Amino acid sequence: MTQKPKPLHSIKVDGPIPAHLARSIIEETLRSAILDGRLPCGTALRPEKATSWTATLGLHPRTLPGLQLDITYFRVKYQDRITQAIINTSVALSDPAYQEFVILDPTQQQKSDVINSGTGGFYNFTGSPYDPNDVIAILNDLYVNLVSQKIHGVDVNANYGFDWGSDSLTLSENASWLVSSQRNSPLAPVTNLAGTIFNPPHWRSRFGATWKHGNSLTLSAFYNFIGGVTDVTSAPVAYGAPMKTVDFTTIWGISKDVDLSASVQNIFNQRPPFWNTPYPFVVNFDSTNYSPIGRFVSIAITKRW
Repeated sequence: MTQKPKPLHSIKVDGPIPAHLARSIIEETLRSAILDGRLPCGTALRPEKATSWTATLGLHPRTLPGLQLDITYFRVKYQDRITQAIINTSVALSDPAYQEFVILDPTQQQKSDVINSGTGGFYNFTGSPYDPNDVIAILNDLYVNLVSQKIHGVDVNANYGFDWGSDSLTLSENASWLVSSQRNSPLAPVTNLAGTIFNPPHWRSRFGATWKHGNSLTLSAFYNFIGGVTDVTSAPVAYGAPMKTVDFTTIWGISKDVDLSASVQNIFNQRPPFWNTPYPFVVNFDSTNYSPIGRFVSIAITKRW
């Protein structure tokens, strides 16, 4: 058994960062317009600092010589972390955490300044001509220093190999559990990140089994689990389903120097969990966590010399 404590202090310094400025979000009953430009960062950014602590417990029992088990706990606390002020624009008008970054009922001059100053251009996704009288708010999506962000979790890596008759079998498991939260400003409430849409899920896992018959044949199968995330942009909130896929790989040793391999990813052609997005120009799944690729078959020949 081994223990590996790893305290760490780190500092990250970011230079001038362009800021994504100004998006007007209109209630559903109104015609809407989106102001999208890029301006130099209007806030003097402070260095980003983090304190992290990691401990690993390794188990290698003599009674099971083929077993290797590592359990790692980690904790990271950021101060003044640099990120965009508004992470989720769809709830910016209703979430009190974003209140200080929202300009309600902007003046005509404020609207014109946003459009004229941005180098990224003006984009109108409403399907109707832009009318400044329909703009009810400007969201200042600047890069800022958050008050704090906290992340902690557990990683588990396990491998167990043993002989199975004249062959060998190896079982593997990689799993992680994650919790994270952040506070945007001293007056803002703590916001949960992990487990919400477009943020990492609480749980991930990949279990595998590999069977080897000498050097002539290898068969591998893997079960992948990506936990569901909560859609906090909807009212009421919607709880998404996890994504479960299976991969399979076979390697056949044709000769001493030539191998033929075939693999199938997502063998059951699972789709990513559906996200009922209100925006017609946004894909209807969480592209941060889930892959849209269905069943994927590949064949390869490897020659060694």
